[in-house]
Amino acid sequence: MQDDLVSIVMARRLKTAGIVWQAQPGDWAAPIGASYLGLDTAGLALITDADDEVGWVTLTDIAKHWPPARVAKADTLWIPTVGQLKIWMRARGFEVSCLENSAPAQQPVRDVRRQGWAAGIAPAAAAADSQTTAPLLRHRCIAKMRALPQEFLGDGDTESDAAAETVIAILSANPHAANPLPR
Repeated sequence: MQDDLVSIVMARRLKTAGIVWQAQPGDWAAPIGASYLGLDTAGLALITDADDEVGWVTLTDIAKHWPPARVAKADTLWIPTVGQLKIWMRARGFEVSCLENSAPAQQPVRDVRRQGWAAGIAPAAAAADSQTTAPLLRHRCIAKMRALPQEFLGDGDTESDAAAETVIAILSANPHAANPLPR
């Protein structure tokens, strides 16, 4: 099973909320602000080496547009996985549960078989009859502590974005939760 990455928009929201990132080899990042190396539009990169004390990370471009480069950690945006976010919450004493459900809202979905048939036979009829509605799949993440009555909820299009919303809710209620845990 592949561990989903949060979207770049959600990663920016996590950073703004105050999440603290200790760079590790194997983490994903986007070289935001690394224009001095010509990497600012390179997209997603894998961290192959990290030195948090010095503040540098070595990035390897997954698209192989540029060779591995050492970049200031401050010029990168951490793109966490859903697993990393769950570990972050569990390390702070939360029980975490993520699930999928169908939201009551409906989203139009194209019927590919009907489109293929209609494209060659009756294009006008295809335009009127090629959409059906299906439930919109949503993900929800819930974090709670046994000793506290408060639950933190996150909702999103992906499990990783739902987990990120939950982390943002935790940080909004308790900004001190962002402090890194001792290693």
